[in-house]
Amino acid sequence: MKEMQVKKPLKNSALVTSVLVAMLGLSHTAAAEDAMRHKDHITWTKSANTPFVAINPNTLAANEANLFFIRPLDKDGLQTSANIGIDGRFQVSLQPGHYSQVSYCSGQHNISVAPTGLKTNDLSNAFSHIVEFAPQQNHYIYVDIDNSTGQPSLSKLEEADAKKLLSTQLKQTHQISRVVANCPEIVEPEPAIKVEIDKPINLEVLFEFDKAVVQPVFNQYIEAVANFMHKYPETTTVIEGHTDSKGSDSYNMKLSQRRAEAVKQELVVKYGIAPNRLRTVGYGETRPVDTNATATGRHNNRRVVAMVSATQK
Repeated sequence: MKEMQVKKPLKNSALVTSVLVAMLGLSHTAAAEDAMRHKDHITWTKSANTPFVAINPNTLAANEANLFFIRPLDKDGLQTSANIGIDGRFQVSLQPGHYSQVSYCSGQHNISVAPTGLKTNDLSNAFSHIVEFAPQQNHYIYVDIDNSTGQPSLSKLEEADAKKLLSTQLKQTHQISRVVANCPEIVEPEPAIKVEIDKPINLEVLFEFDKAVVQPVFNQYIEAVANFMHKYPETTTVIEGHTDSKGSDSYNMKLSQRRAEAVKQELVVKYGIAPNRLRTVGYGETRPVDTNATATGRHNNRRVVAMVSATQK
């Protein structure tokens, strides 16, 4: 498939069409007569001689676009048709001097054209183009068949030139489009979470006296931090270790560091957090959250706290 080339804006499209009509001795009355089908004394028309009315694209859904396929009235025989397909589904068999309109999903789609002279029903043929349709816009596609080679082509028209040409066109009717616009719903992205810089998360990981072993009862709290970091990969965490006031300052400083390292090891080994997203620091007994005068207070001070940071964009 090849990308659609944007056609150079047409000039005086209506005038060109009128001159061709005069040269060929044709008129829209004659075109309309040839656009009628007769069988068993029953007659129906394949054209609608109604004025073209521009469609307000603002009435479209946020994931829809309006497509107009336009074929000029030129030297092609009035009975020659160009079968137009959208994503392999039949839209219209377009005759010279006619147009067809359909509302379809925005985004990239395969637009194909197959002249009836090729006698094929393959709508995913070599004469196809990948086209991008912006949402809530009218898109005008010029369909032409080369008079000498019979090769089809598609190109985009500027809106002003398209409207001039459409003012002379008949609407192709009495055909059943197989195009179904099952447009996927637009899912609004989740708002980015606002992670406060250096916001403390109390892991509630407490330690026995003079120990740096994480007890299984606290795994659920460590897992919660791991899940948060997996969900928001831009975050990093500082793991702070603390002790009570029992023991020397230097000993408690090393003990608090070991406690922080123990929690980091849990996050890395059990939950797959990258080590470079974790930093440990021990504060010893310098930052108590409770009194060291009671057993309960000292137990509360033997803890690990996580400080989560987010990269700001």
